[in-house]
Amino acid sequence: IQTVATPSIWGAGLALLVGGFLDPKAKVAYATPSPEGPRIAPQIEDLVRLHGDPVVARLLTSHGRPWTREEMEKALAHWIELFETRQLGKLRVRRKSDSLLVGRAGFGIYAPTGEAEIGYSLYPEHWGNGYAFEAASALRDWYFRAKTEDHFIGLADVRNDASKKVLDRIGMTRTHVGYAPVEQLCQFY
Repeated sequence: IQTVATPSIWGAGLALLVGGFLDPKAKVAYATPSPEGPRIAPQIEDLVRLHGDPVVARLLTSHGRPWTREEMEKALAHWIELFETRQLGKLRVRRKSDSLLVGRAGFGIYAPTGEAEIGYSLYPEHWGNGYAFEAASALRDWYFRAKTEDHFIGLADVRNDASKKVLDRIGMTRTHVGYAPVEQLCQFY
C-alpha cells in the first residue's frame, strides 16, 4: 500500500493503522503524520474550505449554514483531544493518483451515548467517485481490528441519500429515524 505522507492531525497515528488496511488498488490514501509534528494552520484552511462550503454544510447540522473559522478551530481542537484520549479522530482523505485532498473521514463520539460514530465529508467535486465508500470501508475494517468495542454507529441526514447508501453498503443496519443532538433529522445506524 502506498500512503501519502503529509502532516496531519486529523487523526495523527490513526492514519498509519487505517492506511495498512486499504486495498492496494484503492483510489484514496490517508494522510500520515509528519516527523516534524502537526501544522495546524494548513489543517484549518482545508477544513474551513470543506465545512465552509454551503453545499457540504447544509447536510452537516440542522442550521445548514457554513461553519465559521472559530467553529472549525473548536472542532479541530476536539478532534485532537479525541485522538489523545480515545485514539479516534478525523483523517485527511487524498486521492492516490495525485495526492489531491478530497475530504476527511474518521470517527467521532456520539455525545449522548459515548459510542464511536463514523463520519466522512468530501468536497462536492469529488462526490460520486466511490471515495466515501472506500474510506468508510477501510475505517470499518480498522475499527474492528484495532478497537475492543463491538460496534460503532453512523448517522446520515435523512435528505442525504448518498451518505445513507455508503452506510448501507459497508454493512450497517438502519435502526431508526430521529433527531441528533444538533436537532437534525437523521437516519441512525
